[in-house]
Amino acid sequence: MMATTVARVFFVVVALQLLAVQASNDTSNSTNTTANSTPLVSPTATPTVAPTVAPTVAPTAAPTECQDNVTNCTVAPTVAPTVAPTVAPTVAPTVAPTVAPTASAGANVTAAPTPAPTMQVLVVVSMTVNNVNFDSLSANATLLSNFKTEMQMAVVEATGVNASQVNITLSKGSVVVRAEITPAPGQAAALETAVGANTTGLQTAAASKAAAVPGITAVSSGPITVSLPTVANTAPTAAPTVAPTAAPTAATGMNGSNTNATTTAAATLGGGSADGAMRLAALDFVTMLACAGLSVTVLGSM
Repeated sequence: MMATTVARVFFVVVALQLLAVQASNDTSNSTNTTANSTPLVSPTATPTVAPTVAPTVAPTAAPTECQDNVTNCTVAPTVAPTVAPTVAPTVAPTVAPTVAPTASAGANVTAAPTPAPTMQVLVVVSMTVNNVNFDSLSANATLLSNFKTEMQMAVVEATGVNASQVNITLSKGSVVVRAEITPAPGQAAALETAVGANTTGLQTAAASKAAAVPGITAVSSGPITVSLPTVANTAPTAAPTVAPTAAPTAATGMNGSNTNATTTAAATLGGGSADGAMRLAALDFVTMLACAGLSVTVLGSM
């Protein structure tokens, strides 16, 4: 590498010297031409000023390899490090809100469950009108309608409710009267108590009105009497509360941590030696162990 550098410097110097010689020859030739062309008698010519030769710029020597790492070394200039460009922060994209899907026509859309209707509690009064033939009464529409109206009015008089709150249904044996009373909101218990306290008055009113129905004697077989009414309500009976089954406790080791024990149910399920009840009991036991987090291995066929 040093030989190449010295050779380059040498050729540069030689080229510069050749240029200088050429410039000097051009100047000399110009002077001779001027002298030869000038007549013997002529005014004195203005002296020609020799052009100033541009100073030769010494070439910059290529950095020399250090021999001893101390002296006679041309230190190459240190290149300033290029500063890495600052990357502009990436703005997080804005997430578009998710549009609730619109149910397409004809698609199977699961409808929201319909809330269970609130059950209206009724006060029910039951009594039997004796010596009246139910079949004969039912066969005469006018007589049947009049009979039901009189039973309704007997309930209204005994309870103080409106006629629109009382619905009468009849059934056989002689004639069983069922009066369903719709109480005002929150008044079912109070109405039931009031009616229960006046069953005797209701009994008397019902017997009197039944006997007064026009044409009732045609379907009766003797004196019309009424049994003592019974009073109840239609409030649903609360289902019994089932005690929650306690979760099985996982086995713990000496240090208190849970131990995943492996339990082997060695009972042979179904080999002809156990009946159906035994198989079900064994299955329940294995299921209980599995729910407790125990690894269960069942030996034998189900």
